[in-house]
Amino acid sequence: MQIALAIQRHNQGQKKNKGKTILIFDEQRDFENTVEDLIAQPPEFTDVFYGYQAKNKGRLDQIIDTAYFVKSHHSYLIQTADTVAFVSRLYLQLTVYGMQESYSRELNRIQEWFDMIRGRLIPRTHVYPNGSDDIFKFYRSAAPHDMPF
Repeated sequence: MQIALAIQRHNQGQKKNKGKTILIFDEQRDFENTVEDLIAQPPEFTDVFYGYQAKNKGRLDQIIDTAYFVKSHHSYLIQTADTVAFVSRLYLQLTVYGMQESYSRELNRIQEWFDMIRGRLIPRTHVYPNGSDDIFKFYRSAAPHDMPF
């Protein structure tokens, strides 16, 4: 759900972008129906996350239809997303959480890869926005404190 909220928040500021976002996830049979239901009917407590106002638009109006799920080995797009997630996670583990390098100069290699993708990631302010509502506090409490993007 948080991915959909962050994408909604990020994309709604772009002109002529309504309904032009497709969410494609790696196949997760245990969660597919739940994710589809949450995107189709997001809980009202999420409205504050992206400034929803009923008079103006539908909830999550940047997203087309629903979430789609595919097997990663059938989709280069999912494989690319998996690679970005892997590099980002490893970068955070090495720089924020103090994980030791598995081999000499691992951090240098991961840093180079992360620098290539950093500018294409959704900004932290859209993923973990400031605000006093419980949903903001919850997501910020789960976020790495020194996240560099």
